[in-house]
Amino acid sequence: MLANNVSASVGYYGYQTDGFRPNNDLKDTIFNIFTQVSISPKASIQAEYRNRDRKNGDLMMTFFPDDFSPQRTEERTTEAWRLGFHYAFSPGSHLLVSYAYQRSTLRFLEFPVDPFLLRIESGGEARGYSGELQHLYSAERFKTVAGAGFFRVWGDETLGVDFLLDPGPPPVTDTFSQTTPENRQHINGYLYTYIGYPKNVTLTIGASGDFFKRDIQDLNLSTVEDTKNQFNPKLGIVWNPVPDTTLRAAIFRTLRRTLTTNATLEPTQVAGFNQFYDEAGIAAASAWNYGLALDQKFPKNVYGGVEVYYRDLEVPFPTIDLNTNTLISTSEDWKERVGRGYLYWTPHNWVALSAEYLYEKFERGETGNLQAKEVKTQRVPLGINFFHPSGLNAMVKTSYWDQDGSITRKIDFPPVYQSVGDTFWLVDAAISYRLPQRYGFLTVGAKNLFNQSFNYYETDPANPAIQPVRTFYAKINLSL
Repeated sequence: MLANNVSASVGYYGYQTDGFRPNNDLKDTIFNIFTQVSISPKASIQAEYRNRDRKNGDLMMTFFPDDFSPQRTEERTTEAWRLGFHYAFSPGSHLLVSYAYQRSTLRFLEFPVDPFLLRIESGGEARGYSGELQHLYSAERFKTVAGAGFFRVWGDETLGVDFLLDPGPPPVTDTFSQTTPENRQHINGYLYTYIGYPKNVTLTIGASGDFFKRDIQDLNLSTVEDTKNQFNPKLGIVWNPVPDTTLRAAIFRTLRRTLTTNATLEPTQVAGFNQFYDEAGIAAASAWNYGLALDQKFPKNVYGGVEVYYRDLEVPFPTIDLNTNTLISTSEDWKERVGRGYLYWTPHNWVALSAEYLYEKFERGETGNLQAKEVKTQRVPLGINFFHPSGLNAMVKTSYWDQDGSITRKIDFPPVYQSVGDTFWLVDAAISYRLPQRYGFLTVGAKNLFNQSFNYYETDPANPAIQPVRTFYAKINLSL
């Protein structure tokens, strides 16, 4: 909605599924309100409110189809408020200010398939806020992005466990419960410089600093402070030796950020390579990142390229020495190797063809008790898309998958890693219609159209790439 110097939008997202197996259900709803007001030609303010409510069972797709929790439930509610301010001192000088506050609650309940563990329940409430300040400067061949931020999260985490001491008869049970306060603070500052000289080169030279602090509690309820300060150099280059060829390269260091609303003003990429990852949710994980890519435009509407991306991580697992009540800093080395090749062709204004090759290899340790110590996945998607001027679109994509790794089952404690692997083909298809006046899309489609069975370990549980059974879906996107 636009009215004079005010713009506003209201959005709603709803998703619900029963999943592909028992206790694989998910219900996710998001409500969002956003408004922006231009105070003057140089200044504007914006405000946003977001509410998200998510309930689900066991969503993890492991390599073993029967390896899931039949009675696990999770409920998470998040409310977030954000205020922003923009002021233009001149056409090449801008100031951005952002403040965000978030409150979230989490409840996790599981009845394990274990004769001695009867119930595990955890949860709590967390609150957090962040304040960020950024200045943008732009000249003909020189730009800078400078800024700083402060992030704080606090709350309580609770844990309750019912376990069986003696099966009896009569059975003898006991309960363990503990409440742990959470307190994290993260300060960062950064400067990115973009130099456009010579004319066909963009050089990125920058650095950031992270100052992380949190409280860790031992079994005697004593608190020990865990800190980590890190300097992060950033170097990237984008070079166009000829107009249709782009070479990109980057090397930079990162520290997993503490974010209030999963958003930040700091640039999220260096020379086109992403620099912020979740790192399995582990705070203060450090990584060196190396990227190299070639993008090429060929005659007759053909585009292609290759990209390789290496990440060497140092993941902290701090522990407490109960004899001295001092913090023991331990860490583990992880590695990630990602490669991609692509070729796109548009032989007609209505038709687009695509072929890709994707490779990823993750190497983890055993300290975090992760289910996969090593996973290598190769994928070859081949697709065809049809776009008709009437608004009717269609898509068919077939993909070859090859995965192997060292994986353990959830019920194995301590972990017992097995060498496993599988190869398979999947076919996805969809038909959509673009509503007149750009009002949105109507889509119906199918994942795993031919109901191909396979074994697969999902490396990104929050964003599953495939479905192990035939899945039909319908989607409506409206923009009023």
